[in-house]
Amino acid sequence: MTRRITVLALALVAGLVGVALVAVPAQAEAGWIAPGSTVCTDQTGSGAGVVIHATNNNGPAVWTVRAAATAGGAETEIFRRVTADIDTYPTVTHPDGGFRFYRMCATNPRTDGFRMVVKFTMTGKDPAGQAGVGPHTAVLTPHVSGGNFCGGLVSGSLRFVASSDVPVRFKISGVDQDDQNRTILDVTGTAFDQPITVPADVVAVSACVYNTSQARATVSFDVRAA
Repeated sequence: MTRRITVLALALVAGLVGVALVAVPAQAEAGWIAPGSTVCTDQTGSGAGVVIHATNNNGPAVWTVRAAATAGGAETEIFRRVTADIDTYPTVTHPDGGFRFYRMCATNPRTDGFRMVVKFTMTGKDPAGQAGVGPHTAVLTPHVSGGNFCGGLVSGSLRFVASSDVPVRFKISGVDQDDQNRTILDVTGTAFDQPITVPADVVAVSACVYNTSQARATVSFDVRAA
């Protein structure tokens, strides 16, 4: 039986991916990101655009939506707003219409060293579309206290696929039905492609990436059906 598993970002995160009908509401992406960091959802395929919502705690963020003609294809920015929150749930559509693959991103534009907590959702309006297409992406700048990001959908048997241009720590953990934390995967490196066994009594999963290096980390991560 397939399950929908919430993906959260803790103190240093990256997320994961699955495939589901867009009619199912998207999970929230979340992160604690240093200045210059950009974190992005996976893609959502939709012929009727996407509805977005965003909040942060520390001044204006740069919120963007990109669109591609094909899954994993070249993306063009079609929406940009510099604000603390986007709380009116606007619909964003490609100006040329048609079925597109959308990705939403958040950037911390501050220059004073303060990290920013961001939380955002992007939900497709096309019942025949797909959510959780391809990997999440992130660029996490170095910070003395690290940076974070997470989000996505997963179901059934899983496979974790991730890459980074510098060593980072990936941790996948869950909460069981007794509200106890359970570690599923905890690895450090630059490339991973391995199966994940989610215990039957785990009802929520978080996927996290920790930028433990002193360099900017460009990260891609995905959790797929095995």
